Amino acid sequence: MEPPAKRFRFTIEVDIYMLREVREQDPYHNPALWLNVAENLSVALGRPISARAIRERCDLLLAQFAQEDRANLRKSGTEEQYGEKETLLQEIFDVARSHGYRIRPGVARKAASTSASSSQAPSGVDRAERRVASAVRDSASATLHAEPASGEDSTGFGDQDPPTCVRSTSVFDNVEVVTTAPEEPYEVVGDFSQSSPAPQEETTPSTAPVAAGGAAQAVGASAAAGAARARRGRRRRTADRHLEFFERHLALEAETRERAAAQEDRRLQLEERRLDLQERELQQRVREFNDVHEERRQERAMIFQQNRLLADVLQTLVNKLQ
Repeated sequence: MEPPAKRFRFTIEVDIYMLREVREQDPYHNPALWLNVAENLSVALGRPISARAIRERCDLLLAQFAQEDRANLRKSGTEEQYGEKETLLQEIFDVARSHGYRIRPGVARKAASTSASSSQAPSGVDRAERRVASAVRDSASATLHAEPASGEDSTGFGDQDPPTCVRSTSVFDNVEVVTTAPEEPYEVVGDFSQSSPAPQEETTPSTAPVAAGGAAQAVGASAAAGAARARRGRRRRTADRHLEFFERHLALEAETRERAAAQEDRRLQLEERRLDLQERELQQRVREFNDVHEERRQERAMIFQQNRLLADVLQTLVNKLQ
């Protein structure tokens, strides 16, 4: 029993190739050209794709573009691919609108629901921010619990330590993670302006929050930098795999075309030889026919001459007998 075929998923490379074909074929002017787009895309990918699937995918991208849903349009890929994809969508959107094309309500609702779910679901950056904030709080809590213990042994004011710990923990609960571009490492910034210290603690500065902030910032920066490097590595490997796939596909297609051309040349050569042989056979038959015709003519001439001689001899004998 054959295993079930894997479901085809559109990637950003396939979307860009599909949008290029749509821009060149302009199926919004003639809907029959969707079949040409499907045929070209199937040949390029090496697997059959229906025109309906391509049209629905194109409608979904146009609906997301019309709703300015950049989150779904920029799920994966490089900045160059993002720019080319948005440029193609803008051109196709203008062409479709000029032809009076309207996106079906079902596709528009699907794009809206996808946009809403993507906005509600936590992204990878949000999860990284939460991990960094958790690491910051854990590091700060461990440092602050260690500092009051040593102070209790030296000063003897153990009863006044818990308020300090509560205040420091509440300060680091307000830590927020500020992210820049995906290529930049994350920065951990402590928002100390939101805390309102008690009046009796203003004259007793503590070095624990400063030390904890430095350690937390180092942990957060290293974790964010590692996550950014991992994302860039995954994108680079994915792009390399797609590029290698298209190169292999183009090489295989070129080799197939060369083989087909060589077979066609061979067929033409064989056809030419066959025609040459037929021509030679026809010429040989013509020569044989001419030879037979000449032989029969000569035989008839000889018979006629013999009959004439015989008639002369008989005439001579008749004359002698008379």
